[in-house]
Order: sequence, then structure tokens, then C-alpha cells
Amino acid sequence: VSSICDWRQSSLHRCTAFMLLILLTLVQTNGLQQEANPISVLDEEPAVYFMYVVTLPNREKTAQMSLKAIGASMVGDTFLAKTPDDVNEDTNADGSPMNEKETACFLSHYSMYQNFLESSHDYAIVMEDDFKPTAYLANLTATQGVQVFNDMINDIIAARDEGLEWDLVNLGRCYDCCMAKCQKEKLSLPQYDSSLVASPHPYCGTAYLINRRAALALSENMPVMRETDDNMLYMGVNKKIKYLSHTPRLFEQEREKFTSTLHQTPDDIECKPCTENQCNHPDDTDYPNAELNY
Repeated sequence: VSSICDWRQSSLHRCTAFMLLILLTLVQTNGLQQEANPISVLDEEPAVYFMYVVTLPNREKTAQMSLKAIGASMVGDTFLAKTPDDVNEDTNADGSPMNEKETACFLSHYSMYQNFLESSHDYAIVMEDDFKPTAYLANLTATQGVQVFNDMINDIIAARDEGLEWDLVNLGRCYDCCMAKCQKEKLSLPQYDSSLVASPHPYCGTAYLINRRAALALSENMPVMRETDDNMLYMGVNKKIKYLSHTPRLFEQEREKFTSTLHQTPDDIECKPCTENQCNHPDDTDYPNAELNY
């Protein structure tokens, strides 16, 4: 910059003003660049997990906004869901009770398992496009910051590295039996006022964290015999995976904006009354004799 200036005494004030103008322009330009490229809370270190959001075309924008709301847009992406057009005579197992929509739903999750297994990540979060943060997660984000979801997932993963056994953590369980005698706390997370529990029948596949062992086990449901969340529970009760749930749940379904494309839309609740105070009543689960005793 100094070469532009004529350092004769008579021009000194004009030169100084010119240099200040150049510096001001550089500062403003740098500020605009930072505003146009905001730094994610996850940019400092590469994430050890990736988020796969299965989405229908008309829900993709909503799913991307939901990812942004939890600070996860840099470690997640949307992937088009399978449809009944992808279902054929080879996709369902003999005797499968599932209809085309149910099968297509599992095929969507199955394709995410394969994407994950082909990646370099050790962990994945699989989500459906109608997920939204629960009031619990929304309040936690408001008080602890947008990075809190990533912090929580990293703490759950770190606990496994330190010896806690889990292969799948349901982040949005529903219709579970949550009586104290029916679920066992496996990890306390006091910094979030939450915990990981083993419980009788955590349904819903809205959002769940898996490792590679779980992805391989869940992929065994091909040809398709079971719905996505039933397959998760089946693998848990048959001891093929260690199945835990986070409570309070982090995600629920966006019922105000979307209705289910598979079934009637009942109340979306984390815990239901346990029929006759039984942990595994036949009215509540297809696995009344199961014990998640890990």
C-alpha cells in the first residue's frame, strides 16, 4: 500500500486518508465473508457420526430446517425415501404381513444402513423427515446453546468407548412402558438432566443412533418381514444388539404439519400406561416374554 503514496510532506494527509479507506474496505469485506459463511459449532473437529434423514420430496425443506435448528446441518443430509414403486415380489419375505407402504418405509431405512456401512464413520443417526425437537430438547438448546445436541451425542458415544454396552440408542421412543420396575438406568447424564435406559418395548423409528454392529443386524430384515421399529425391538429382544433409549426423548413426530403415511395418527407419547401394570403385556408388545436384562 505504501508504494501508492507520494511521501512528500505536502501529500502526507491525503495518503493517510487513502490508506485508512483501504483498511476500512478490507475489514468490511472480511466481515461480509464471515456473515455469508457462518461457522458451525461442529466445524472445529470432524464429527464421528453422520445423520441420515429419510425424506419425501415435499418434506425435504422442513427436514433441512430441523437439522439447522439443532446445529446439525454440517453433519447430516437428506436422502430421498423409497416409495411403493420400489416394492416388488423380491422385497418382501414369504408370509410377510406388511403392506407396500410399510415395506417401502423399511427399504428407506435399509438404504441408510448401507450408506452408513459404506462410509468411514463409526456411528450414524437415522431419522425420518417428520422429526422435530421435543420441548425438552428445545429448552436445552435455548439454555445451553445450539451445540448441546452434538455434545450429548458425543457424550453417549464416549460412554460406549468407556465400557457402556449399546449398539442402538432410540432418541425418539414412543409407547414404552416406563414404570420404575420396568426400565433400568444404564447411564446418568446429569449435565442434561437425562439418562439412557433399557426398557421393555421402545417403539418408533423417528430418530435413533446406531453403530456398525446395529446396522449389520438391522439389515438382516431382508427380504422384509418386520416394520422398522419392530425390527429394532426384535433385534434387541433376541440379543443381536444392545438396545437403549434416551429419556426424556429428544425427538417426536411433527404431527401438526404432517400425518402418518403408514397408519392412523394416534397420540405421539413417549410412555403409555402399562396394561395391568405389566412390563410386557401382550396388548402392548409382540414380545411379552422378552427381557431386556442388560
